[in-house]
Amino acid sequence: MGSRTTNRRATVILVVSALAFAGFATPASAVHLACGDTVTGAVVLDDDLSACPSDGLVVGANRTTIDLNGFSLSGTGTGLGINVNGFNKVRITNAKEGSTSTISGFGTGIRVEASRRSKILADVGDVTIASNGDRGIVLRGASRITIRGVSVVSNGSASAGDGISVDDLPSLASKRIKIIENTVTGNADDGIDLDDSKKVRVIGNTSDSNGDGLTSEQDGIELDDVSASIVKGNTVFDNADAGIRVEGDETEDNAVKENIVHSNDEGIALEDEANATLVKGNNVQDSASHGIHLFDTAKANVIEGNISGLDTTPPMVGNGGHGIFIEAGATRNTVKANTTNGNALDGINAPDGTKGGGNTATGNSGTDCTPTDLC
Repeated sequence: MGSRTTNRRATVILVVSALAFAGFATPASAVHLACGDTVTGAVVLDDDLSACPSDGLVVGANRTTIDLNGFSLSGTGTGLGINVNGFNKVRITNAKEGSTSTISGFGTGIRVEASRRSKILADVGDVTIASNGDRGIVLRGASRITIRGVSVVSNGSASAGDGISVDDLPSLASKRIKIIENTVTGNADDGIDLDDSKKVRVIGNTSDSNGDGLTSEQDGIELDDVSASIVKGNTVFDNADAGIRVEGDETEDNAVKENIVHSNDEGIALEDEANATLVKGNNVQDSASHGIHLFDTAKANVIEGNISGLDTTPPMVGNGGHGIFIEAGATRNTVKANTTNGNALDGINAPDGTKGGGNTATGNSGTDCTPTDLC
């Protein structure tokens, strides 16, 4: 069936409105929906929607709530599982305790575009966005959006397809986004990819095993032309390229703090004119190459209080390159109070004139500290 607004739902809305006018409580009622339906108000699914040929559900008004209620949406490889375009204060959740609702088999699982104050939450039951052909969750030109507690698994194919993607629309940046305590694993490209956005909070997520290895820059968490954002308290491991990458000539004033980053090709990378980034209090181990790497155009960054190399916490393995490596040409960077032990090359390798001091570097296979005044 095509997109429709059912008479049954209209009746439910009229009854709910009458009850609200009379002063009664108005809990949402389960309604039977079909693939492609436009939904408004408070909707509770009463069954799975399977083999949808295009979109699963389309949001048609502000303040719409979709309770998946333990049921799932599946597609045939195209369209959007849930399409939110231009409407605000939309809530997508699963309120059935002990259940899992899955959105799978679409082009993209959930897309939220030109929306404000909307939420995607697994606050009671679980919500899994899995095996969609392109991306799991996409935010475009959105503001004050929260994604919390969701599992985003195995989306994309052939080197394309992020788990969670945040991007802009022409003349409409994404901003004030919260990505909190999600599990993002096994996606074909980046786990969490932030582009052309600002004031994003990426906190307490697990991002692992992302990137199929067929192209470069398949990272656990990537910031590209992002400003005034925080990446904090995440666990990032087994990704094809960097655990956390910060890049772009419009990237500035970000903080990468207190993350556990291990067993990636590279730990934390700052490149392409990444500017004024604070990298502080991270634990970076077992990278195939460098633990913390500043490329030649990175400038005015502060690398402080990190452990990059062998530590007493698992996996207790040094990095395969330098603990901290700052390429020649990178300027005005500060390296202070870091611990870089047991790495396969140098503990710290930085250009002369790099500011800082108070670092500790021992047991590295190369030189512990270059220049020596940093230790």
